[in-house]
Formats: sequence, C-alpha cells, structure tokens
Amino acid sequence: MSEQSTRTPHAEGLNRRASRLHAGVDQTGPAVTDQSKPPPEAKVIDPGIGLTMRPAGARDLDELVRLEQVCFGAEAWSWQIMAGEITGPDRAYWVIESDQGGLVGAAGLSLGKDFAEVMTVEVDPVAQGRGLGRVLMDQLMEKAKQAGLTRVLLEVASNNAAAIGLYQSMGFTAIGRRQGYYQPSGQDALVMQLQLSP
Repeated sequence: MSEQSTRTPHAEGLNRRASRLHAGVDQTGPAVTDQSKPPPEAKVIDPGIGLTMRPAGARDLDELVRLEQVCFGAEAWSWQIMAGEITGPDRAYWVIESDQGGLVGAAGLSLGKDFAEVMTVEVDPVAQGRGLGRVLMDQLMEKAKQAGLTRVLLEVASNNAAAIGLYQSMGFTAIGRRQGYYQPSGQDALVMQLQLSP
C-alpha cells in the first residue's frame, strides 16, 4: 500500500458493506460513453500540469482497477467491487485525470443516514507530493457537508504515516484501532473521525 493511499477494505468478513454489482454495469468492462466534453462538475486542479478532477463513472472502471493495483497491490479491490462502489446510490466517487490520459487519483465516500465514511483515497505514486490527496479529501468533505452530514469516519493503515498526517492536518482524530483489518497483510487500521462544521 502506498504512503498516500488509504481506504476501507472489502475483504470477506471484514467490511459490513458487501460488494455488489449494480444493474447497468456490464461485468466484462465499462460502458462506452462520449468523453469529448468534461462534465460540468469537472474542476481543473492545475493547468500547468494538466490535471482535472471530475465525478467517476462506469467509463473509469478499467483505469480505477489499474490505479487500485498500483496503490494497493494484493489488497486492491476487484473490478466487480469497484463497479459496485462507483455505481452505488449512496456513493460519491471522484477521479483526477491527467491530460496525457489515465487516472492519477481517486477517492470515494459512502453517504449514510448519520455519517459519511471515506471508502478510498488513492494517488498514483508518480503523482504523489503534489497535494492531490488533500484535493480529493476536500472534495469528499464538501460532498458530506452538501448531504447535511456532520461526522466523517475513515480507516487508515496504522503504518501509513503520510496519510495519517494528512488526516490529522484536516482535523481527524483517532477513535479506535482494528486489529488485522487489512488483508492479506494483516495490518491494523486506525479508525479516525472528523466533526464537520454545519
């Protein structure tokens, strides 16, 4: 797992949110859509380096799975799990796309009744050190506020000092520890919480 990446695992028996494949997403690959125009929600992050952040969609599945492999290795989510995540009715996923093609970052949020949960934050190692993790987290926090939620939870590998430092700088505090949470590594997870201002 890279230093700038963290997320809630989907290992059997470890996550109460079972993976599911939603209608409208073919298991063999992403739907083909018109990619000539960015969606209105797209934001240019830095025109100098050609990065744009936009909502994720089914067209991103192959690239998201590639990014998962780069960031999480053996603990990466499968295509089917990622498909269920980005198409879920209570999910909000964003990607950072390079003008040269390909995704260099992604993040997702589960919007619950009482709180939001960060499902994943991942930045390709070649793009780390540019503040992209913070850009993605800021977008997720804004989405949680828009949904009227005031509490955000996340899990992060206890040995991921860079991600823990980022979350602490945003106001997250550790509220617990889950032994052996990440599989197959057996790494512990810190559970962190942020109270958002209404």
